[in-house]
Amino acid sequence: MLCIGCTGSGNEKSSDQVQNTSAPSINTATNSQDTGSSFKIYKIGETATDGLTKITLNEKRYANSINEIPDETAEADSGSQFLILNITLENISPNRTRTYAIMQYKILSPDGSTYEYDDNASEALSKAIDVVDVTPGNMRRGEIAFKVPSNNTGLQFEFVYDPLNSGDAVVFNL
Repeated sequence: MLCIGCTGSGNEKSSDQVQNTSAPSINTATNSQDTGSSFKIYKIGETATDGLTKITLNEKRYANSINEIPDETAEADSGSQFLILNITLENISPNRTRTYAIMQYKILSPDGSTYEYDDNASEALSKAIDVVDVTPGNMRRGEIAFKVPSNNTGLQFEFVYDPLNSGDAVVFNL
C-alpha cells in the first residue's frame, strides 16, 4: 500500500482521475537520446535520479480488470482501462529515510489531462509497490495502477521527487 504522506494511517483514498483544466502539461522538450538539454524525457527501462532517489520505469501493461489477490477486484469503466506500471525506487540519500507518496505519481496526456494513482486498482495488484519508510541504500520494486481512457496514445508518466519542497520531476514516455 502507498502512503499519502509521512503521517496518517495510509488508508486514505484518492480520486481515481483528476482532470487538469490548465494548459497541457505534457513535456515534449527532448527524448532520452538528445544531449545538451537541461530536461530529459526518459524511456521505459531507463533510470533517472535527483541525487537522492533513483527511479526506473521497468515496464507497462494494460488491463480492463485487476483481480490478482483474494477479495480485491477493480473493474475499469466503459471507455477506460488500467495502465499498470512496474517501477523501482531506490533511496540513495546518505542519511534520510524516505516515503514516496501517491501524490508523486501522475500520468500526463497530450490534451492536458492528468490521471492520478488509482488506489482501488493498485490494492488489487499482487505486486503492488510498498514505498513506506525506505531507508538509505534500499530499494523497492512493484506496480502502481492508473485509470486512463482506452485507446489513448502519447501518455507520459511523471514522478515528482519531492513535491513538498523542490517539485522537481522526471518524465517517462510510455
